Amino acid sequence: MLTVFVTCLILGAVVGFLAGLLGIGGGLVIVPVLSVLLFKLDIVGEQPAFMVAVATSLASIIFTCFSSALTHHRHDNVDWSLAAWVIVSVGLGAALSSFLSVHISVEMLKTLFAVTVSFVALRMVFTASSDQGDQTLNPNKVVLVPVSMIIGSLSSLIGIGGGALIVPMLSQLRFNVKRAIGVGSVAGTCIAVVATIGYISIGWQQYALADWFLGYIYLPALLGLIITSSIFAPIGAKLVHRLPVIVLKRLFAAFLFVVVLKMLLF
Repeated sequence: MLTVFVTCLILGAVVGFLAGLLGIGGGLVIVPVLSVLLFKLDIVGEQPAFMVAVATSLASIIFTCFSSALTHHRHDNVDWSLAAWVIVSVGLGAALSSFLSVHISVEMLKTLFAVTVSFVALRMVFTASSDQGDQTLNPNKVVLVPVSMIIGSLSSLIGIGGGALIVPMLSQLRFNVKRAIGVGSVAGTCIAVVATIGYISIGWQQYALADWFLGYIYLPALLGLIITSSIFAPIGAKLVHRLPVIVLKRLFAAFLFVVVLKMLLF
């Protein structure tokens, strides 16, 4: 338990910084690392390890995304008229998928994780040299709403905050990338809250409060993650205003490629 806690303190610092800088919840890193750690330390079996990692990741994302979103709001980097549409849509998607997750195999969830990360990484590479600026302030809602619902559902299933998919989606709709990161942080908080409630509910009968679990959430890991991630998320968010758009996109793409490689090496 102590090993998990200390490891998650370090992991939390990394994902918190990335959450603030790139508008992601950190689950792209937390899920693969934590699932291996829980299994190797014999805390849970190989099959439930991924589910526990997803649930714990989403619970930690509540704190990292909220901290990041608050900083972006203070810097007037969140378009709330757009965020409202995204929040409702991703919330509905997350609510539906968290209760369906127990009926999907772990292998399928891992495949979804790897495919999603690969897609996002490739998408950001091909758009990294394109600075779309503030060419639109009102993305098409006919596209925005259903795609946001899919993102909310997928994010809940694989334990990511949603920013990793929301940011490139809004960029594709020609929305300014810095403000897209702000909206991604807010939407990520919503996804994490809704999905966490679902994972606590569906995991309650299996784990209850035994052995430091709250449903599918492993509390020592969660504590380690939130202590440092909440500190480092505002630091990353402040750097958004000091880096050009192209640099942000390339950093995002490079980060996702690293995660893809990690998944392939499992």
